[in-house]
Amino acid sequence: MKLSQLLSFEHGLRVICDGDFTNVGTITDVRHDLFTFIGSEKYISDLKSNHSVSCVITNQACSSLIPSHIGCIVSEDPRLSFYKLHNNLVQETAFYGPSIPSEIHETAIVHPTAYVAEKDVIIGPNCTIGPGSVILEGSV
Repeated sequence: MKLSQLLSFEHGLRVICDGDFTNVGTITDVRHDLFTFIGSEKYISDLKSNHSVSCVITNQACSSLIPSHIGCIVSEDPRLSFYKLHNNLVQETAFYGPSIPSEIHETAIVHPTAYVAEKDVIIGPNCTIGPGSVILEGSV
């Protein structure tokens, strides 16, 4: 995905250098073509040592410290914008994969007061979901 495609999800962002990413995570994650955030200058050394980072969102003050080969978006609050963008990628796109209807195996027992999200939940064989349990999207 291109950084510039994220602009439709969050107002007030400015692309300094467009870039491509296939993964989203924190600055210490090692995932190919990683999109992450830098909230202060103290993380620039981590950025430079993590060769899997391809794109960042940062503030204006740090933007001039981002190496030119890394895509860069500027935000007043990079951390907040990063998490908002992540949530939009989950809810509004197939970035993390297509959504599927929830599946409950025929041998699983789900208490009537338990909540199971309508999509992206898999409850396997012989599982027991107790009273008042909450099973949200993305649970297996």
